[in-house]
Amino acid sequence: MDVKSWDAIVIGAGIIGLSLAIEMKKRGLRVLVVEKGEPGREASWAAGGMLVDFPLETRPALQELATASARMYPEFVHELEDESRLKIDLRSVGTLVFLDVAPEPDALDTHGWVARWRELEPNLKAADLRAKSRVGVYLRERCVDPRDLTAAAIAAARHRGVDFSSGDHVLAVEVANGKASGVRTNKTRFAAGMVVNCAGFRHGRSKGRCCASSCLRKNWCAMWCARPRFI
Repeated sequence: MDVKSWDAIVIGAGIIGLSLAIEMKKRGLRVLVVEKGEPGREASWAAGGMLVDFPLETRPALQELATASARMYPEFVHELEDESRLKIDLRSVGTLVFLDVAPEPDALDTHGWVARWRELEPNLKAADLRAKSRVGVYLRERCVDPRDLTAAAIAAARHRGVDFSSGDHVLAVEVANGKASGVRTNKTRFAAGMVVNCAGFRHGRSKGRCCASSCLRKNWCAMWCARPRFI
């Protein structure tokens, strides 16, 4: 039996998998996204939508990437809106956070995080806060409606010609000659020269490797750098 093949298979149709599929399609690859349920309806659908690069909530090794990601997000949203013809609710109002323990004097000032929260919220009384919450921090962060975002990403991917297979639970990544050759699902097999696992931590039970280790590192790097993240 002939098996249709693609240049790349992406396991998981969340925002990371969808973004990566779109980027690879832009570069001329034939891409198949395999999703065990309905595209975009797992963690990405239920996420809070906070676009976070706050130093106290970001590991130092990821700070540069998180900051670049947050800076790229408006352009990312604009591209998805343009291709999908769908509106995405992206807001830039920021967030006020009250800390129990004051940070080191130089920890936040260089980023402009320390807030004059009484000026931002003049009706907010210190007595209404917890006794120790005296340090106000203003996060210049954005938030996005994750359902808008995933719906637009799905539409943009389809518009570009990305193929989808829904209701296919990947059971194993097939390997030939030390390289990924496709995936085996509960229904069928799909062949490809590259397989990238974007299905989240629960997919770790699947047998086989996502792809050769060097390929995996490159694709995860491309995936994270190509499109910003949200949680």
